[in-house]
Amino acid sequence: MLELIGLSFLNFHPEEKRDNEILLEEIEIGLGLLSECRGKGLGSLFEKESSEYLLNLYPQFNEVVARIDEDNISSISSIKKAGFDKIKDTEYHYKRK
Repeated sequence: MLELIGLSFLNFHPEEKRDNEILLEEIEIGLGLLSECRGKGLGSLFEKESSEYLLNLYPQFNEVVARIDEDNISSISSIKKAGFDKIKDTEYHYKRK
C-alpha cells in the first residue's frame, strides 16, 4: 500500500536576464513532508538521491539548487545533511561529485 508522506517539486529555470543580471539555467528542487514524517531522515535522503538522479539524467548541469527560508532551521539542517552547501542568503547548491 502506498502512503502519502509529503510533496516535492522540480523546476527547470532557463537562462534569463533579470534586473540587468544574467541568471544561468538551473534545476531547483523542493520538499514538504507531513509533520508525522519529519525527523526520520526522509528529507535529506530524498534531497540527496533526487539530486544525484537529476545530475545523472541531465549531464549538462553541474548542480541542483534548493531555496529555503532562513527561519526554517529543520529544512536547512536536512539540506546540509544531504550534502548541499549554502551559497547565499536562502540558496543552497548540491554539486556534481
